Amino acid sequence: MAADQGGSGEGAADPPPEEGQVLMNDRSDGAGLRQNAPASQLDRLRARPAVSQPPALPAQPSGRLPQLVREVLDGMAAVYDVDGDDLVGAWENGIFDFSVLPDDEGRAEVLQVHGSWERMLPDQRFKEAVLFANEWNAEHVWPKVFVLPDDEGWLGLHGEFTADLGAEPDVDRVELAVNTGIIASLAVFDAAEVTFPDARLLGGDDLDETE
Repeated sequence: MAADQGGSGEGAADPPPEEGQVLMNDRSDGAGLRQNAPASQLDRLRARPAVSQPPALPAQPSGRLPQLVREVLDGMAAVYDVDGDDLVGAWENGIFDFSVLPDDEGRAEVLQVHGSWERMLPDQRFKEAVLFANEWNAEHVWPKVFVLPDDEGWLGLHGEFTADLGAEPDVDRVELAVNTGIIASLAVFDAAEVTFPDARLLGGDDLDETE
C-alpha cells in the first residue's frame, strides 16, 4: 500500500534549497526551519568575504615653508632679521614675525604672521584696549586681535593671521598668506592710531614716564 503523502509517517523528502536561497527559521508558526526562502540583500552582503582597506597614509609636510617665506620676503625687498626659527621685519607702524607652527596631525605646513603695534598704552587703558580688540574681532574674520601687557605693565596691541598651507605649499600661496597677514594687521594698527592718538611709541623714552 502506498504511503500516505499527507500523514506524519515517512513521506517524500523535501527538495534541497535552490541556489541563492537560504534556510530561515520561521518564527511565525513555530514549525521550525522554512526552506526555499530567497536570500535577502543583507544576507548576501554578510556572506561576502570582508575586504580590508589599507589605512590612508598621512601626507608628510615638505618642510620647505621657512625657505618659501624667505623667498617671498626677498622678492618684496623686505629688510628682516632671523630670530631663531622666526623671521622678523617692520612694515609701516607694525613689527611682524613669521613663524612655522607644528600641525597636530603632522600633515600640513602652518604659517603664522604675528604683528605688534609700534605704540603702547598704559595699563589704565586696559578696558578700552580690550573693547577695541573685541569689536574688531566681532566685525572681521582676520586678523585675531588681542591685548598683552609687557613686563613693565604697558599694553601692546597684537594681530595674528594663521594659514594652513597644506603638505606641499607653493610660493604663490605663501606670498598670499604673508601679504594677507601684514595688510590685515596694518589695518588694525591704523584704526588703533585713530582710537588711541595718545599712545606712546614702542621703545620711546616717554614710556618711562608716569601716565
